[in-house]
Amino acid sequence: FSASELGVHGKRYFDNNAVSADIDFNKDIYHFYGYQSPPEMFTKDETRHMMNFLTGNFGFFSTSTDKDKLAYNAGFGFTGFSDNRQSDESTLRFSAGGGKRYNDSYISGQMELDATSIKQPLQDNGRTVFRLMPRYAFKKDQYFITAGVNFAYESGDAIDSKLHLYPHLEAKFQLLPDEVSVYGKLSGNLSTNTLAAYSKENQFMNDFTPMLNTNHKVDFTTGVNAKLSKELVAVASLTFSRMTDMPYYLNMQEINEPVKYTVFYDDVNMLNLHFEMDYLQESKFGIGLRADYYSYNSDSLDKPLYKPAFRVGLNGHYSIADKISIKAELYYNATSYAYDYTPNSSHYLLLKNYADVNIGVEYHYTKILSAFVQLNNIGMSKYFRWYNYPSYKLNAMAGITYSFW
Repeated sequence: FSASELGVHGKRYFDNNAVSADIDFNKDIYHFYGYQSPPEMFTKDETRHMMNFLTGNFGFFSTSTDKDKLAYNAGFGFTGFSDNRQSDESTLRFSAGGGKRYNDSYISGQMELDATSIKQPLQDNGRTVFRLMPRYAFKKDQYFITAGVNFAYESGDAIDSKLHLYPHLEAKFQLLPDEVSVYGKLSGNLSTNTLAAYSKENQFMNDFTPMLNTNHKVDFTTGVNAKLSKELVAVASLTFSRMTDMPYYLNMQEINEPVKYTVFYDDVNMLNLHFEMDYLQESKFGIGLRADYYSYNSDSLDKPLYKPAFRVGLNGHYSIADKISIKAELYYNATSYAYDYTPNSSHYLLLKNYADVNIGVEYHYTKILSAFVQLNNIGMSKYFRWYNYPSYKLNAMAGITYSFW
């Protein structure tokens, strides 16, 4: 496989506003190596999956520090995706918004428009989503409250045109000044799924992928933020979501060819328990922990495909005399499930849990010149992120960085 990226990013500040522009081009090449049959049955050209991603975002926004002045923003973006298997997708995005403070209140609004066109071998598909999000925020002493609604209108070739209305309520209470706060949020919205996003996450997609939007009918989150000391911060939260047409990756039945994937949409109740803790001793030493538990109650599937119940991440960095920087990462994923097409089976295959450990070292020769070495999966663990696609074991990368200013 290979992954190439070329990007240009810029921002220009004026007295009371600024403009920004970001353009990125990615070219990824993978091969379908999830064989059930001998590899000599296929040539490299037959298993080659070449994907091109072109993304651009342009923005104009206010930068005035005067809180009583009108704040505003406007943006335009696009995403283009194509591959060597006759898939082509283009997305245009427009946004605009503004807000103004009135005494202890803040009134704002945001508008977004997504228009997506997809061409695939079996079907062409076009979808449009318009969103409108007015807000009223109020702050008094230890309380901060935001109220509003989310409007979302969707239309398209394969979906019925529909207007969605969601409440939006946020509340935050400062239990201890600058130390402990509790918060809650009730909201909902309509998210646009794209072939580009699917292909970036799973590079082994089939030639045709059904495309639907995901309706977040209810998103509820509550949690606590705690500053335990000058260096130690902790966050804990609970999230419940009711979604219709949530995407799962589904491994297709292999018939004399490598395993490929499509997307299966299901209505889901999801529960997430999240905890994170960070210890930071200025810029010399830091360590962070992230832990998540997920529960999926799907209307059709008995098991959540390729979604582990537990995920844990541990990362740290250490600096020696401002010359040598060492960073380490550990990721743990619990067991997950793939679909089993074997007759008389339970219909689900268990993919074992795994841990992935990475270490990187960077030597700063000067303030503008440095060299680095990155070692990934140093435990040489063999695991399956996707069914029938074993991961690479130990891999290494080395390089230099140079800053022109």
